[in-house]
This record gives sequence, C-alpha cells and structure tokens, in this order.
Amino acid sequence: MECDLDLHAGDQVLVAIDDAHLLSTSLLLYMLPLLVMLAAVAIGSYALPSVYTDTWLPAIALASLLLVFRLIHHFQAVFLLHVCFKPQIVKKIVTIQHENILS
Repeated sequence: MECDLDLHAGDQVLVAIDDAHLLSTSLLLYMLPLLVMLAAVAIGSYALPSVYTDTWLPAIALASLLLVFRLIHHFQAVFLLHVCFKPQIVKKIVTIQHENILS
C-alpha cells in the first residue's frame, strides 16, 4: 500500500475506503452472479430440447452460479483491491501507554 507517512512495522494506522466505490462493488458482487445465472438459464432453455429443460435447467443455474462465485473468489485480490477500491492509509494512530507507578 502506498503511503507518504513515516511508518514502521508494528505501527497502528487508520485505513479508509472511498465510499463512492463501495456501492458499485457491492452491486457487482451481488448482481453479477445473478445475471450470469439468469443468462445461462435463458441460453439453456433456448438450446435444450423441451424434454430436458425440467431436468437440466436447475443444474445449469446452480453450476453457473457456483462458477461465477469461484471466479470472483479467485480474482478478488486483484480485482477488488486494485480495480474497484484501493484502501488508503489516512493517518498513524498514536497510542499512549500508561505505566503504573507504585509508591
């Protein structure tokens, strides 16, 4: 992660994500699998003979949905972190440690 602050290993920081990209990413993650599933079912109902549609359409729907979930899971590190939103380090959190002094 790129940052202009002087940070060292073990420092506590505040990380933020731009709100504008959060909604579009949520729509992509929830709508894309549903749209692909509906498209696969539409293509399957058009391509399959009517005798096999009752048997194969649920399997096509489930397989396409699981395939999209798998692809999203596989590419989430690259896609979500670098394309949709990039987390940014806003500031370094300064913690004050209190010492108990016994007298």
